[in-house]
Amino acid sequence: MSNKPPVLKEYRIQKLIECLNCIDKYQMNRDRQRDCIYQIYQNKKIHSLESFDKAVFRGMVIPSLRYLGLIIGFSDTIRLSSNGKIMIESLKINAELHKRVICAIFLKIDQEIFHFVEKINKNQFLNKNEIFKLLSTDLKGPSEKQNYERMKKWITILKETGLIIETPEKISIDFENYNKSLNDLDVKKIQERTFKNYLFESYWNFDEDKSGIVDISKLRTSVALKYLERNNQIITENKFDDLLREVPLSSDNYIISLGRSMGAEEKLYKSKDNYFKTIHIKFLKGGEKNG
Repeated sequence: MSNKPPVLKEYRIQKLIECLNCIDKYQMNRDRQRDCIYQIYQNKKIHSLESFDKAVFRGMVIPSLRYLGLIIGFSDTIRLSSNGKIMIESLKINAELHKRVICAIFLKIDQEIFHFVEKINKNQFLNKNEIFKLLSTDLKGPSEKQNYERMKKWITILKETGLIIETPEKISIDFENYNKSLNDLDVKKIQERTFKNYLFESYWNFDEDKSGIVDISKLRTSVALKYLERNNQIITENKFDDLLREVPLSSDNYIISLGRSMGAEEKLYKSKDNYFKTIHIKFLKGGEKNG
């Protein structure tokens, strides 16, 4: 995530979710992803599919989803990240869980980039115009106008999530949703034993590589979906990585080996100042596969 956040071209959460569904439905097929998303934006005055590809698909949708960390991959390898996947899958479970997932993911993004929720919380005695000025001037855009545009679009997202409330006179935190999100992001709420069980179960479900080497980004998604479906708990990507760092790399039952990336990659797992792409777990003779 950049310290100089760009202007998000698509910042309507419902549109983002519709686009995520297209990406997921036709993963690894760029043309069908584009054609599906084209149907979402039919009201735009686009004269050809080629123009749509350049102006909307490549120029607006993909950059916004990528910047928000909801997709990974390029060209014909674009697919949902773990965060993107739980955003769309949570709605299939129930609306309340879906709302919690959206709040948690966007609060985490805000904590990493904008820090708007924190600043609004600290400055609720200011009127709305004063808060807007404070938030926009803290950004590092090329001009005051662009800073203000960035600020307004991110405020719109935070309003849609329910994390903040905006009236003609005031902007404030919705503490019910905010506190729920803080709780959902709290790593301490997750039992270590359950996480290890889900981690090892997910690992053994991947048999695409007979060597036992599994992409960590796929494990993030698999584990997050298990928590979502079985426990109604939210495991964001950051939360997964924090939990994985707490798992010992060796025990009487197993040995975990991490593999580094050979080139530039997205969503790498960081441990002790090193970045890793893959994981291999060797279960020792007599050891249990649940760790």
